Amino acid sequence: MEEHYTDTREVICSELHDYIDSVCTACFPHEDPFEAIVIFLHTSIERTFEERKRGAARKSWINDIDMAAKTSAGIVDGVYQATFQALFNDAEAHGRGKVISASIALLENNLNPEKQHRGATLLRYVAATPNDVPFVMKKCLYRDMRSISFAVVDTGKPIHVTKVLNHPGVHLWNPARKEAGANGSLIVLPLKDHEKSVTGVLCVDTVDDPMEKSVFITHEISFYQGVVKTLSVSMQYVDIRSKTVRIADSALSWIHRRTHSVKNSNFYLVEPGLHPADGLVLRRMFSIDHNRKREYFADPPRMNRKDNLF
Repeated sequence: MEEHYTDTREVICSELHDYIDSVCTACFPHEDPFEAIVIFLHTSIERTFEERKRGAARKSWINDIDMAAKTSAGIVDGVYQATFQALFNDAEAHGRGKVISASIALLENNLNPEKQHRGATLLRYVAATPNDVPFVMKKCLYRDMRSISFAVVDTGKPIHVTKVLNHPGVHLWNPARKEAGANGSLIVLPLKDHEKSVTGVLCVDTVDDPMEKSVFITHEISFYQGVVKTLSVSMQYVDIRSKTVRIADSALSWIHRRTHSVKNSNFYLVEPGLHPADGLVLRRMFSIDHNRKREYFADPPRMNRKDNLF
């Protein structure tokens, strides 16, 4: 006689999450399909008007990050600014007026022989919102500082701390926050490259928010995950453009050394214009004169198609 197994025990959300994550990992060991499943479940449920409106606004802000990368001329600063602006816009429009701070830190090898005991890798802060710039810019977070940021680096998964004051793994760079008994919420999200390796972290917090209920809620965390994914892709795009410029520099230098008839040369990158009607534009990245002196442009000038330069 065939027996059927039944289990009436209820499954809590965390157990269901772990179960789905385990199945996805077993079936797709080199991919991350769990995010796609979550997106499908979200999109398969009819959303309210407010949710659709919020989603449209957030999509627009995320597109701004992508556009900042495509019009960056290989300079990453504009991508950082667009990212922080997206976070500020969302906090104001959909975060119940939260006061947020944010920073970006990139993972590096620890090459300082005097600090090898502090760990093989470190996180160096490369960008921050204006209120955090004096305290975190160019600072390094080492592994012996026992920060949750390295837990995010090692696991590749975001960590949300609902109360910063009660967590020993949160490092406060601003001494005023320590003296004031910093409260608020913090979320640390991983930046990943095309191979899914962690390359840095994006941190967002509400420590400067005077309101008691400043915890990030589900739809905000989902938005931050979308932001960090777009930021990761955008940074890779900018990195490739930057490397292209360096390769062009080497190539033109080689030509100038061997071909004396070449007096001057310029290198341009093709980019989308700032407005849809502009089409594609040329960005003049650098020039080399007859003495083989280079001139790089901090803000490369745009050459529009309508200018009829060529």
